[in-house]
Amino acid sequence: MLANKNTKDRILGLDMIRSLAVLLIVFGHGLVFIPPTYHTYYSIFTPPIDGVSIFFVLSGFLIGNILLKIIKTTDFKFRDLFKFWTRRWFRTLPAYFLVLFILIFISSFRPNILSPAGFSPAFFFFSQNLFTQHDPLFFPESWSLSVEEWFYFLIPLTYFLFFKLSKNKKLAVLIPSLFFLLAPLIIRAVCFHLQYNLDTWDVSYRKIVVFKLDCLMYGIIGAYLYKFKNKFWSKYKYISLTIGLNMFALMIIFSKSLIDSLLFTIVLRPCFESLAVLLVLPYFSKLKTIKNNTVAKIITLISLISYSMYLVNLTLVREIMVPQTISLLDHINLNSHLVSVLRYFIFWFYTLSISYLLYRFYEKPITDLRDKLNLNPLSNLIKLSIFFQILFKKFKFRPLKTSSPVSSSIIIVTAINEKFAMPFACMLASLQDNLKSNKKVDLYVLESELSHNTKSRIESSVNSSKINLIWTHIDPQKISSLKISGHITIEAYFRLLISNVLPKTINKILYLDSDLIINTDISRLWETPFQNASILASPESEKNHDFIFSKHGPNLNGQVFNSGVLLIDLKKWRQNHITQKIITYLKKYNQDIVWHDQEGLNAIFADNWTSLSIKWNLLTPMVEECLSPSSISAANRKLYRKSLFNPYIIHFNTCQKPWDPNNKHPYRPLFYYYLDKTDWKGWRPNKNEI
Repeated sequence: MLANKNTKDRILGLDMIRSLAVLLIVFGHGLVFIPPTYHTYYSIFTPPIDGVSIFFVLSGFLIGNILLKIIKTTDFKFRDLFKFWTRRWFRTLPAYFLVLFILIFISSFRPNILSPAGFSPAFFFFSQNLFTQHDPLFFPESWSLSVEEWFYFLIPLTYFLFFKLSKNKKLAVLIPSLFFLLAPLIIRAVCFHLQYNLDTWDVSYRKIVVFKLDCLMYGIIGAYLYKFKNKFWSKYKYISLTIGLNMFALMIIFSKSLIDSLLFTIVLRPCFESLAVLLVLPYFSKLKTIKNNTVAKIITLISLISYSMYLVNLTLVREIMVPQTISLLDHINLNSHLVSVLRYFIFWFYTLSISYLLYRFYEKPITDLRDKLNLNPLSNLIKLSIFFQILFKKFKFRPLKTSSPVSSSIIIVTAINEKFAMPFACMLASLQDNLKSNKKVDLYVLESELSHNTKSRIESSVNSSKINLIWTHIDPQKISSLKISGHITIEAYFRLLISNVLPKTINKILYLDSDLIINTDISRLWETPFQNASILASPESEKNHDFIFSKHGPNLNGQVFNSGVLLIDLKKWRQNHITQKIITYLKKYNQDIVWHDQEGLNAIFADNWTSLSIKWNLLTPMVEECLSPSSISAANRKLYRKSLFNPYIIHFNTCQKPWDPNNKHPYRPLFYYYLDKTDWKGWRPNKNEI
């Protein structure tokens, strides 16, 4: 029902703690339905353990694990901070704001049910109880979420700022942690000493953000021990569990006297409860399964819907839905005890059913969406840029067409097989869409196995008045002895045979790989002068400089080019017998070749090529090196970033292609924009494919 790959990896012990916390909260809120005759026994049923405190420590533990991992494994830049916040807010804010807007709507149109006077814009910023209490008649349960949200915001920010000041990760974590552990305790003690609102401790201390931040910090301490002192964490889990359970037992046994003690209730209780929860965490964090599978499934389900239960149970269900439902029964003469029992069961029924629906159809889809998104700020800016690029293309915001006569054709060569037929059609669509009206392309397609159906689909994807496809069969036996591996096929070597298969009258060609998108008028590249070189090409990404050649290749000190986009002086190619030289080189060092055709091209053209801007061949590794931490030089990182937003050609050159189901390349949407202009319109990858 709710099982998926995420629920299978859950830790049952932590689900137990979360389920216990939310059940204590809902149970406590439902006690108002106990008949008046039983109020004498009310204190017996009132949970002496605060379920919210359990939530706080558990949240600190889970968030601490994520945060400490980020700090340890990254250079802890602002992008890491932004990603952490965004993932947290994706998890907590959508459901919170949905319930908040529902309550605002009810209070606006039915003020007799829920007074609008209690609402404040502060609810949008979680500041309704930052320093003082908020109106307990409007969404009072939101107080604890305010504590968590401010903790999620302040703790990572202070870690980040201290790291920037000290460049020492241990100090950056230690100093803020000690501050947030001790400061709320000291503030509570000072306020207690000053006799500040001692009679209203629940709203004046327990539900104020600045007084409660230390509770979550106990969870961070647990996360640190779990992550970096795991042997200690595991070794003493039974001793720790015993101490923690005894602390809970003391609270239950002496609950009446402890509640009467204002010093304990106001100053020490948050620490005592949080420490008790921390002490039971080692045991439960290692508890993966129990014998009764049905009970385990119920615990997991309650844990999954716990956030929704927290949001809806009090104001929406107890204060609004239950009274409205019971009012429908006013005409029936029911026993008061029966009405109380009915209210109680309706309360639980509404809470569980609404929470399930809210989780199943709202929380979970949004969380799944979060997991699919690339939360890198730069990546999102690129996606925004692509959105506007596509918008402009759809509405044809281009210069008016001129009546210039058609000039000589652009000669383009591409090599494909059946697997790359679809991306090739996509490339053709992008080429055609950006081509000037007075230009025409003669496109030689080098292939050895294409079916008649595939050729027909490709031909139906282009405008023959702009692009003239010339199918050119290649006999792969001529190069069958050359090394192929990974995602590199024999077609990668077809480009080496261009001087043999193209008409002798052609002296200049543009070679393009089929796995790229052309994002500008290709005539701009076609008209670029050679400057005495035999070929024009874009540099390879810095990440791949060290792997470009075998041990026999020339030492080019990183001055190597990518072979996916080549403007070639074919006349010089023939004069210098380039095809023969490259094939001879590749055959001679066949077993040691690392980068296939690209190695042969770089070896022979070592001193005879001119560099193009990387905008003409923006490679996937260049994009990855900008969007994630890497060790590339500052100069190249700056160069790559300049090209991210307006590349002329986007080359999907690694084995990770945009037509793969889980690909996250930021220019993937542009690929599908052009794909939908081909005979493959509407095609999308199936997750079961590949």
